Amino acid sequence: MKRTLKKFFSKLIIPAMILMAHVSLAQTIADGIKAMENENYITARSIMLAYTKANPGDVLGFYQLGNVYCFLEKNDSAKIAYTMGTTLNPKHPACFAGLGKVFLNENNNGEALKNFDIAKSLVNQNKDINLAVYLADAYVYSSNPNPELALQILKGAENISNKDSRIYMLMGDANVILNKGGESVSAYELCSQLAPANARPQARIGMIWNLAHNYKESKSAFEKAIAIDSKFAPAYRDFAELYFNTGQYELAKETFQKYLDLADKTDETQYRYAEFLFLTKDYANCMEVLAKLRSSNPNKLNLLRLLAYCYYETGNYADGLSTMKEFMSKNPEDKNFAIDYQYYGKLLIKTGNDSLAEKIVLKAVKMDSSQIDILGDLAQSFYTKKIYGKAAAFYEMKAKKNPNPNFQDYFNAGRSYYFDSAYAIADSMWKKVTELVPQWPIGYWWRARCNLLQDNMDSLKGFAEPFYLLTIEKAIADSLPSSTTHQKKDYSKELKESYRFLGDLNTVREKYEDALMYYQKYLELNPADADEVNKTIESIKNAMKGGKQKSN
Repeated sequence: MKRTLKKFFSKLIIPAMILMAHVSLAQTIADGIKAMENENYITARSIMLAYTKANPGDVLGFYQLGNVYCFLEKNDSAKIAYTMGTTLNPKHPACFAGLGKVFLNENNNGEALKNFDIAKSLVNQNKDINLAVYLADAYVYSSNPNPELALQILKGAENISNKDSRIYMLMGDANVILNKGGESVSAYELCSQLAPANARPQARIGMIWNLAHNYKESKSAFEKAIAIDSKFAPAYRDFAELYFNTGQYELAKETFQKYLDLADKTDETQYRYAEFLFLTKDYANCMEVLAKLRSSNPNKLNLLRLLAYCYYETGNYADGLSTMKEFMSKNPEDKNFAIDYQYYGKLLIKTGNDSLAEKIVLKAVKMDSSQIDILGDLAQSFYTKKIYGKAAAFYEMKAKKNPNPNFQDYFNAGRSYYFDSAYAIADSMWKKVTELVPQWPIGYWWRARCNLLQDNMDSLKGFAEPFYLLTIEKAIADSLPSSTTHQKKDYSKELKESYRFLGDLNTVREKYEDALMYYQKYLELNPADADEVNKTIESIKNAMKGGKQKSN
């Protein structure tokens, strides 16, 4: 499926630039274009309806009216407006190109091409830049775009004249769809040079740099756009996103408020505001905006979706789950996002519905394999309930799906497998821990425990010995994983267990000198156990007197 510009810009301004060449048109069309540029589509529709009523003979008025309806995703109304234009002037290509765009929106490529061919037949394609702009506009701004064909058309137009800013604006937007940021910026720069009073190309450049995490260049471009036109609303919206991305939440809210002040007071802009409040973690105000929107739009599913998210973030898991269930029951399955399943899964986990959560979490991760933290959430829930086998499986899944292996994930998986008595698998998890953080004694200590429990307790083969020795070595070095910022840890627990095991093992092996050394070290750390250990030491000394010492 073709990528659309909505993936990158909340709502790109479609052909507002197209009439820039028609400077002799009435000011009201310019006002309509300005409203579209500011994403004030309701205002733009009112202006263009009034204009076409006052100027019923102007085909370009109907063309722009159709464009406004395309913005509003009202294809039927757009088709009516464009058809009125073709009836009014069947010799003008604009509205035929507009009809082609509507048919593209409807996935009717045959009818789209038929109308594009009519548009082409009406003018000399090798001389008319406006035709190229009409056609490229349709291919770029359709909900089913063809940016490659648009660029081909625009390059032909560039050969006619390289002084028309509309060409480069469209080139920039076509390259955005193709995810070619460098080419987009170059085209927008050319557009800005040719139309220095136009804020849009600089705002687009700001968005591209923001997406590329080049926040310095992004900020500079947004500031240029606002300096050009302080009332250009989209620049403030996208500038607010930059502030959000850099953690400047108060500035983000202030800047987004400027956008709201300049944008139409519609439910759509209010919903955008609610989304922004959610992103900046202002959940209380977000829920307040959602409540107002729901009072007049009770059947809007995106309001339910965001409300469920807010309930989770504010710890109201019961209401969150009921809201999410309502949303899921009403929203078509193919319209659900991975994040919907993530929040649904987290709400199920928090309300103790682990069995259903398991299914939902797996679906979420299947849709978006990068969102693996929820696997850890589910694993922790199982672990808390001592369902260690399932906990281990989900911890291991999280560990293996992480493109940057994390010792903590393997730690959790190993511990869970251990408590599930799956010692061999647990040992493999702890082996991974020691590979990731080789100076950390805990990984070796757990390996020792796993291997001890796989040994024959009646005739120890010493499977655990090398790992207890490594535990001692690493603990004495007092090293921690380089990735942590913890202070030095007291490893006395691990050392006591290691010394005691090695003392016992060497006693069984009749290596009494080694046994005594380890018991002495054990007592230094655990003098409270002196009575029992001293009895063992006394027995060892008696055995040594009897000549039972084995050579090392």
